[in-house]
Amino acid sequence: MRLLAALLACSLIGCTPSGVAPATVPTATAAPARPAAAAVAPKAASALPRWLDEELREVRLTRADNGRELMNGEHVVVTQSRIVAGGTLVGRPAEVLAANRLQRVDPLFEHMKAIREAFKSAHPGEPFHGTVLLWVDARVPALVVKNVFQTCAFAGFPYAQFVVLRRDRNDYAALGTAARVPGPPVRGQSQDPELARLRSGVAVSGRLPPEVIQRIFRQNFGLFRTCYEKGLRKAPKLTGRVAIRFTIGKDGAVTDARTDSTTLPDVSVVACVLNYVRQLRFPAPEGGTVTVVYPIEFAPE
Repeated sequence: MRLLAALLACSLIGCTPSGVAPATVPTATAAPARPAAAAVAPKAASALPRWLDEELREVRLTRADNGRELMNGEHVVVTQSRIVAGGTLVGRPAEVLAANRLQRVDPLFEHMKAIREAFKSAHPGEPFHGTVLLWVDARVPALVVKNVFQTCAFAGFPYAQFVVLRRDRNDYAALGTAARVPGPPVRGQSQDPELARLRSGVAVSGRLPPEVIQRIFRQNFGLFRTCYEKGLRKAPKLTGRVAIRFTIGKDGAVTDARTDSTTLPDVSVVACVLNYVRQLRFPAPEGGTVTVVYPIEFAPE
């Protein structure tokens, strides 16, 4: 299927599924047959914004055997003829296909970036969720899907939920995907220096699923980015990798956090990251404590 093919092909342009290993297939099992339109409206349709409900009349979503519950986030719809974000037309697949290459969809980028900047202005110091729900017609070519996905990531939304129709419940579910880089380069423009790459290679010793640990880190990504942005103001080319070793206690609190290894020269950024890791809260592990090594790579784009 084109949508799933696009998800798998994303590894070629700098993205990784939301599981632990970069080669992991997104969390859903899609049917091999060509997806068909739903015979009846999905159960969750009544909870959707009116504009989204209207746009979905043209969309044939991929069907899947399973998937995770939808998270809160910004909605982007990709039909065969339109790219719509928050009820605003921000692009057309035909224009993306005519260019025949990976590039930023500028109206979409400006729309999503404005949302992120408005949140940062209204909630200074708070982490931004960075989540976008992508409602993509299964007939849309993979090139369009990749451009939309990477444009959203470049605008500050690295966590994508590709929405599917779940067969057994006839409701909406999601395939989670996280970008490893903000997006493809743009002709004559530099990439957003505020965005840092967070590459995950989580090592866990204990009984707590790695995907749970990744989810907590992703939810707090804005805090770690704040640390890095402070370092960038002093050194615009600051680049490096920090591997944090920490212990999750029986109650889910972090009982110890220290640097396992680092190539980041700014010790204040490392100390800032460690401070935020110590404040994280996790589900209580089964059977005792859990030791984790979590690497974070920072680089201006």
